[in-house]
Amino acid sequence: MGKLVTLVTITYGSYLYFIPILALIAGYFPLLILCKRKGGKFTYTFVLSMYWANFALHFLKQFLPGYIEKLPAGLYTSTALNWCALFIVAAPFLLISKKKVFLDYLFYMGVISSLLAYFFPTNPMIEDLATAKGIAETSRYYLCHAPLLYGGCLLLASGYHKLDYHRYFWAPFLIWCALGISYLNCILFNIPFHNYDWSEALNRDNNWVNGSFALGPGTSFDKVLGGVYPYLINYVQIYYVGDTLYFTPVLWLLPFIMAIGVIVFPFLCLPFEYSHIKEDRLKKKALLEGKGD
Repeated sequence: MGKLVTLVTITYGSYLYFIPILALIAGYFPLLILCKRKGGKFTYTFVLSMYWANFALHFLKQFLPGYIEKLPAGLYTSTALNWCALFIVAAPFLLISKKKVFLDYLFYMGVISSLLAYFFPTNPMIEDLATAKGIAETSRYYLCHAPLLYGGCLLLASGYHKLDYHRYFWAPFLIWCALGISYLNCILFNIPFHNYDWSEALNRDNNWVNGSFALGPGTSFDKVLGGVYPYLINYVQIYYVGDTLYFTPVLWLLPFIMAIGVIVFPFLCLPFEYSHIKEDRLKKKALLEGKGD
């Protein structure tokens, strides 16, 4: 009888699952202390260097064992194929722009993307950590998602950037725009890398095109989410071709992103904007009392 091969993988709730999460938290505090002591100018240079290093890793990963064997088609994974990949590619340029709404985006989207990547790891859960390929890909995955969280938080903590809760509604809109850019990336790079039939541009089960659910949840989710579909807006969010359900590319998620943004983003900015919000409320209260007199 052949030997039973045991795979070493990350599973929900295992100690291997929690180690990267604890490492992410532990790695933040020394950087926080460093940046608060050194100030905003140092933090800007530090975060920009971190973003550029992540940008380089996004392309240099093609030399890792699991990617070399997939060349040249594997080059597709170094494009902006999903939200996180686009963030990594765009982050240095958004920081250099120094536009407040873009710096807000680096914080809001960075926190959300990084935490989702650590708490719901995709690639690490299918890699065998008993192999060089598995170790390399798992390490790359966690290393490339850590700067997404660190960058925006350090810029705020050091005082280089300041949030304004009056601007927070721009962040969900930019996140939606990022989804559209990612989807266009996937469609355009179909030509050199996949050469799928163009009907695949609407196939929600094609993970190369639908990595960020621009085409709706895959059909495997229909048993769980199917009860919600009838309440979506016809032709704006969903439509039918015969008996086949399709989601309007990118547009279908806009109402959800904006609604979630109204709920989630104020809480994300609250630790940084509590005094500002309190001050505005006191001013409004005083104004109303003055009118009452």
